[in-house]
Amino acid sequence: MTTIGMLSAVGLAFVTPLHSEPQKLGEESSVRVMTYNIYRGGEMRGQKLSQAAKVIQEAKADIVGIQEPRSPKGFTTEKLANLLGWNHSANIRKGIILTPYEIVENLDDGIKVKLPTGQEAYVFSLHLPSNPYQPYQLLSIQPKWYKHRNTTFIKTEAEAIEAAKNARGGEISTLLKQIRNLPDKEAPVFVVGDFNEPSHLDWTEAAAKAGRHPMKVAYPNSLTMIKAGFSDSYRSIYPDEMKNPGFTWSPAYKFDDPTTHHDRIDFVYFKGKGVKLTDAKIVGENQENADIVVSPYPSDHRSVIATFALSNEASSEKANASKAKEIRYKSSADQSEQPAMFYDPSSKIPVPLVVALHTWSGDYKQKYHKAIEEWCIKHGWAYIHPDFRGPNNRPEATGSKLVVADIVSAVDYAKKTTQIDSSAIYLVGTSGGGYTALVMAGHHPEIWAGVSAWVPISDLAAWHAEGKHVEALEKSCGGAPGDNPTVDAEYAKRSPLTYLRNAKGTTLHLHAGIKEKIVPINHSLLAFNEVAAAKDQLSEEDIRFFVEKKKVPPNLQAKLSDPSYGKKRPLFRRESGNATVTIFDGGHELVATAAIAWIQQVHNVPPDKQIQKPKK
Repeated sequence: MTTIGMLSAVGLAFVTPLHSEPQKLGEESSVRVMTYNIYRGGEMRGQKLSQAAKVIQEAKADIVGIQEPRSPKGFTTEKLANLLGWNHSANIRKGIILTPYEIVENLDDGIKVKLPTGQEAYVFSLHLPSNPYQPYQLLSIQPKWYKHRNTTFIKTEAEAIEAAKNARGGEISTLLKQIRNLPDKEAPVFVVGDFNEPSHLDWTEAAAKAGRHPMKVAYPNSLTMIKAGFSDSYRSIYPDEMKNPGFTWSPAYKFDDPTTHHDRIDFVYFKGKGVKLTDAKIVGENQENADIVVSPYPSDHRSVIATFALSNEASSEKANASKAKEIRYKSSADQSEQPAMFYDPSSKIPVPLVVALHTWSGDYKQKYHKAIEEWCIKHGWAYIHPDFRGPNNRPEATGSKLVVADIVSAVDYAKKTTQIDSSAIYLVGTSGGGYTALVMAGHHPEIWAGVSAWVPISDLAAWHAEGKHVEALEKSCGGAPGDNPTVDAEYAKRSPLTYLRNAKGTTLHLHAGIKEKIVPINHSLLAFNEVAAAKDQLSEEDIRFFVEKKKVPPNLQAKLSDPSYGKKRPLFRRESGNATVTIFDGGHELVATAAIAWIQQVHNVPPDKQIQKPKK
């Protein structure tokens, strides 16, 4: 029952779905959701970790929230997932979820998971503080556990409610705020965990009169969950608390042991449109105390598993109705009407915005960033794909003042049209779009929470010398580099390297493929040097080696792992402050999964861990 407090780092784990194809529209499916405190890593009661895996297997669970993953030897989360052949949430210390289903997104204390129906659900796993523990306070029980040695005793319901609020109310409030801000208000949401607090549905007048508990206590955090629209799965199936106590604490003690008090403190809460509870069971050590028996039982908590029926019809209809639409907005530069593709999630709360920029010869109707657009729609983020004067083959385009104003105005349009979180505006572009992303990072670093530039051009004059898009460059800049000072000035003022130092401190990720044939990778490496600290900058010799050999210099080689890139694995990565450059095993291309993963990761970084964005 003890809680081990841990610092959490929110990250991403792109995982492979292990189940069959999604079911057809309207088909119903069942999902079994379980909460399981495995007790200090799952091996502290003398069994191997495989016994903890057996508990999950015998329960026939589909999604499991795990608590107490830490053993004296370290965290066992990954080992347990491997024993099951399942996926696990990115954080192996807290908010842990194991499932064979595809994990779509990692969240604080939970995940978004794709169910067999094809719809998605949110699952959160909690392990709330155990000290002070109100049943012990009321019963004057002083445990020997180090966190409870100085427990103060209390006598009244009011004192118990106040102590419970102080101990756990803050964490419950934080979770419920996160849930209120989820983009899909009708999606199934499951909250499971060791709450280290009984339920108001159990400590009733009837239970007090029968002597099961010392008094009635309207425990606040179970009440808070109910008021937030959640249902207690076990008590929904078994409403009679006297006939079915459902004790989960604790199989490690006899029922007449005066050093503890048996209670129900592990829960599976649920809510969401079309979620139908069909069953709930206790998993434990014997038939007297559990519906599903596993012996020997490896934990000091019995677990709870609930079965739900789900239909994919509602989510499928909603997905089909959502798409980006063509709009027009006024540019602040010349008051002209500019086109864009825009997805408005029509959210009542502020949502993130992704601004995607078309390639060198593309326009606003280009589908190159379709995967990112679809991800935004699925997750309830706003998305805009502006034209910014079309292909880069004329003076009005190609990093001009008009381009900069058009993109800023596109952001302003999104803000005026829907609820946008101004601290969560992300910019992504590939090739010519990567080039323009760097232009925008240099001109307006204050706008962007993150800039993801793929295979970008950073120096137009150098690119002209490399023989790429020569005609388009000369039309844009008025001639070839060296023709006259005016032309040279045009190349300079339209090149990101001229302004990128303004973006020092901006969260920026540059990407280039080692097999690049269109934009040499020195463009990305030199751009990184502009925003990197002196000690982190790449040498001219190393940059030359990258370009000429199309290999990572021997002195920079290291083993890297980032599953979001798939087969296009990273070969080299360097970070400096908020800037990162990655050379991947590919060519002139975007790896959409990696771009999405990075944006999502930046979005989940706690504010106190972020480096301050530059001000205009």
